[in-house]
Amino acid sequence: MLVRMVRTLAGLILWACLACACGPRKPPLHPVVKLAQFDLDCPKKKLTYTRINQKTVGVRGCGKKVKYVKLCRTRYELTLAEHEECTWVKN
Repeated sequence: MLVRMVRTLAGLILWACLACACGPRKPPLHPVVKLAQFDLDCPKKKLTYTRINQKTVGVRGCGKKVKYVKLCRTRYELTLAEHEECTWVKN
């Protein structure tokens, strides 16, 4: 529990330092945006997104549609620290 709190605090401090050093910037694109552009062969401005639930997003554009599901797994490092890796896959 203490290890998790220390990691969280360290992450917040790092995030704050990076935010101050970089200044304002655009937020990164959601992974589904890039996937949908490629899978539907359709420009970003023609795509519409529908959140179906917390782990599912539907995308329509250029006369096509696709659904993406978020898959996550917990990884353990040699130090026994755990972190979650997530990816979006076409369903």
